[in-house]
Amino acid sequence: MTVSEQKQIVQMQQKIEEMNAELQRLESRSRNEFESLETDSFLNEMYN
Repeated sequence: MTVSEQKQIVQMQQKIEEMNAELQRLESRSRNEFESLETDSFLNEMYN
C-alpha cells in the first residue's frame, strides 16, 4: 500500500467519524424537537 493510499484511508475514516457525529446530532434533534416545560404538566391537568 502506498503512502497516498494510506492518507486516503485516514481521510476517509475521519470523514466517516465526522458524518457519524453529524448524524447523531441530527437524530437527537429530531427526537428532542420540543423541550419539556414546567408548565406542560399544569396545562395538561387543566385541560383534562
